[in-house]
Formats: sequence, structure tokens, C-alpha cells
Amino acid sequence: MANLQGSQRAKYVEEMFDRISKRYDLMNSLMSAGQHKIWRRDATIEAVSNNLTGECLDVATGTGDFIFDLLKHDSVSKVIGLDFSKEMLAIANEKLQKLNLENKIDLIKGDVHHLPFGDKKFISVTVGFGTRNFIDVPLAIAEMTRVIQPKGKLVILEILRIESSNPLKKIIPPLLNFFMPLMGKIITGNREAYSYLPKSVDVFLTASELATIMRKTGLKNIKINKRALGTVAIISGEKI
Repeated sequence: MANLQGSQRAKYVEEMFDRISKRYDLMNSLMSAGQHKIWRRDATIEAVSNNLTGECLDVATGTGDFIFDLLKHDSVSKVIGLDFSKEMLAIANEKLQKLNLENKIDLIKGDVHHLPFGDKKFISVTVGFGTRNFIDVPLAIAEMTRVIQPKGKLVILEILRIESSNPLKKIIPPLLNFFMPLMGKIITGNREAYSYLPKSVDVFLTASELATIMRKTGLKNIKINKRALGTVAIISGEKI
């Protein structure tokens, strides 16, 4: 995977998420000890904290859980979920039908680097555990910022490379590289996919580096809220 570039890497990751889609929610709960639900709740609260009313966009929506948390807020009239994995979207679609939310949610297979929306359409854009899979992070953040209304927010929930100042930097990554593939093999039968996860974290950005890209894109009032001993962060920025 490390040697793949551009469209090849995008195709590899898309097919990988298609393969693990049926066990994705279970693995999220096991790997985070259920904490991902709290992180997602807090991220959606931040996304609607500017008291705007209207539609939201959830990028890398996966099986759709971010969407359902966004719709708990009265200021959100509708949510569009965008993802590149048709199998993940299929599971999200099953969930919204069970909850009878078809009129509140649109699911779209698409590319964050080329969003099919006009400027200033959404009151917020959220991304949950998807930024590491973007081929061009600055371009993706610029596209997401483009479609946000003034005073709206971009909120990213992500597993990030640990800051060099964190004393756990030499302890946690080796543990993740050992346990995640093992859990992936036992729970999903797919060791390769869950070997990709910790490796993608190892070569990704720190929270402060991601925040710097958001500032360069023009977002202001950047906030970094770290969780899970600094391995996870909720990073938000406001469009002025």
C-alpha cells in the first residue's frame, strides 16, 4: 500500500472498506471501547455550535453514524452523506430506512477532492475517521471549506500521529501495530485491512499539523480537543 500513489491508492482503500463494511461498526466499538460514540457526539455538538440552521455534509460517512448524531440537533434540517465505498453506503442506507429518515438524508457516492456542490451550501461539514484516507489533504480541506457557509464549521474527528512531545509516542504505536491486525483477523477475517489502519496513522499528520493546514485554507478559530491519550482529536475551524 505504501508504494501506491494517487488513483491506485484510492482504489485500494475503496475496495478495502467495501470488504470490511459488514464488521466496521463492531470493530469501531471494540477498538475504542465504545468511546467513539462519545467522540462523535461531541464532534457534532461542535459542528452546530454557531447557531446556524440548514443542511450539513458528512464526508467519508461510512455506515452513517455521524449523520444520525447530526440529525439529533434541531438546527439541522437535512444531512448529505458522501463516501467512496458503495458497500459502506449500502449499510448506511439500511440504517436510515429502519429509522424512517429517508426524507432527512441523502447518500452519495463521491470524491471529497471534487465535491458536487455549490459554494456556501452547508452550515457545517464533518469528517469522522476519514481524513487519513484522503489522497490530497489540503485539496480536500479546501473543497470542504468551499461548500461551508460563512460562520459555519469544519469538524474533523480523527486518529492522528502522536505529537513528539507526548511521552507515550514510543509505546502506543507499536501496540496498535500489534493488536489491531490481530483483532482484524479474529473479528473480520481481514488482517490486511487492520494492518493498514495503524500504518496509515504512522505516516499521517499530528493534530497540530492538520490544524495548520486548516488555517492555511482560511479557517479561523481553530480548536483542538484531544482524546484517548492524545491518539484521537476533534479539530474544528470556522469559516469567516
